Amino acid sequence: MLGAGDYTISLGQMRGVPLRECLPALTTAGFSGFALSMDAYRAARATGLSDADIRAFVADNGLEIEWLDGLIEWLPGVQTDPAELIDTAAAIGAPMVNAVEIFGHDPGEAAKVDGFSALCETAKQHGLNVALEFTPIGSIPDLPAAARIIEAAAQENGGILFDTWHFARSHGWLDQIAAVPPDRLFALQVSDTGPATHHSLFDEAMHHRLLPGEGTGSVATVLAACAAHGVRRPLSAEVLGDSLLALPLAQMLSRTIDALGTVSPWEV
Repeated sequence: MLGAGDYTISLGQMRGVPLRECLPALTTAGFSGFALSMDAYRAARATGLSDADIRAFVADNGLEIEWLDGLIEWLPGVQTDPAELIDTAAAIGAPMVNAVEIFGHDPGEAAKVDGFSALCETAKQHGLNVALEFTPIGSIPDLPAAARIIEAAAQENGGILFDTWHFARSHGWLDQIAAVPPDRLFALQVSDTGPATHHSLFDEAMHHRLLPGEGTGSVATVLAACAAHGVRRPLSAEVLGDSLLALPLAQMLSRTIDALGTVSPWEV
């Protein structure tokens, strides 16, 4: 089971690299696991891999799937059926799915709570957790907003995906971390911010993130606050930066895992 001291990565950093190629590269670089997107899953299936093949390939490389990305249309009014993603997570051995709102659709607080609670109930049938990811791009813009939904939904399998980029760009402060029960922080996703906000937060999130420790997001301090609060989760990189992703795969992974080591609050 993955825990504090493990390094994982979002396969979003391996844009277009087939699963058969990127998983051995992750193992060689020293990663323990990864977050898999539905796009990467479908691409793997298109090459002829079955769900059983994917599970075996993950295990053969000594890796674990940390969670499956991601539900983006789950709120009332724009809701799509989450069954495919949840069924897929169960089939490939992912213990968790994440939900995030990126379109600015806001049906109101009560509807957000009901929508998240319904997701948790569906995932519970497969023994899965659901992590709610806050982002200033959408209608759940910061950690307190996500925490209110988690608390009101009162689902034991519901928690928060804490992303350091979103925390920085939502002007989060350390006291907000201390206000959330540590067992409700289900995942720690890590990247850094530049000194100036781009004209488009969405464009910045997808193309201009920095390696942790190379920006102005005080990532080491934020992660130390999480650790001091009792959070014990892997550090999962999601450094979507065009200059980094243009590097050869092995070099990109090496730079990423080295950067995680510079901000880790735990000895590895």
